[in-house]
Parts: sequence; C-alpha cells; structure tokens
Amino acid sequence: MLGQFLHFMFESRNFTLVPLISSFMKCYPQISVDIQLSDRYVDLIKDGFDIAFRIGDLSDSGLIARKLNPHQLIFAASPDYLAQYGAPLIPDDLKKHQCLIYQYVNQNKKDHVWTFMINGQIVNIPISGTFQSNQTSALAIAAIEGLGITMLPESMLQEPIKQKKYKNFYHLPSRLI
Repeated sequence: MLGQFLHFMFESRNFTLVPLISSFMKCYPQISVDIQLSDRYVDLIKDGFDIAFRIGDLSDSGLIARKLNPHQLIFAASPDYLAQYGAPLIPDDLKKHQCLIYQYVNQNKKDHVWTFMINGQIVNIPISGTFQSNQTSALAIAAIEGLGITMLPESMLQEPIKQKKYKNFYHLPSRLI
C-alpha cells in the first residue's frame, strides 16, 4: 500500500479538502492518507510529509508549489460586539477595535498588521487586541463570544454567518490569499 502523508495549514481547511480527498481515495483505493492538521509550517523532508496544503505566500524554498484555489479572507464579529462597538467602515477604523490576532502570521507577538489592497496599493493597518492565538478555530470561537473582530477565510466562516453567529463586513477591501 502506498502511504501519503499530508499536512494542512489552518486546521479549518479539512472541511473543504476532506470531500476532495474522499473522491480521490475512491478513485485510488490503494493509497492510504494520513492527514495531519496544524497551523504551523512543517519541514516536509524532515517531518516526513509528501504533500502540504498551505494558505498564503510561501517562503523561498526548493519545493514545488502550485496555486490551487484563491481563498477570500473576510472580517467578522459577533452581532453583540458590533452592537456595542460599531462596525469598522474603513480599514483605518480597525485601529479602534479589538482585533483577534493570529500569532502565526507574526510570531514575534508585536507589531501586528492586517494588509489591504487600497486603490491598487498595499497598505498595512496596525492592529491590536487582547486576544491572540496560534489556532484559527480559537479565533473563530473568540469572535462568536464577542471578544473582537477576526479575519479568517470565508469558507471557514460561511456556516456560522448563515446561523447569524457572526456578521461579516464585505465593505472593507477584500483580501485574497
């Protein structure tokens, strides 16, 4: 039996990719799949992975990378948070809000920014907040609990938005990853 070891960046991606992997495995039943979910980068060679799915820019490496599908990042917060603090209307408004910080993006845990494309130019907006995590699922739950504004892939937040656990604000410039 052939073994394929996969690593998924952002543990929420399993909801999107597992059905695809299921279809693949039905076509190729001789292949075993071991999915490891983590928000950290792995060394594919050292850690023994055959494939990694990652979101965002890749650092320079000798590995072969293919863009599979763009993901839209969206901004969301609980209705209670937005009722209490208001919704940001422009990216600069985020400076006045509790932003839920994804530690993996900036591991030195200071100088956090969210990057926007505004009028064709890249603009970094400094953000701050009292809640940080290295797990996207923790940020999603913190947003539902009213702790602040999160920026996560739309596919991760679609169902909770339908259930009205979040309100999203598409009027902020979109972020593609």
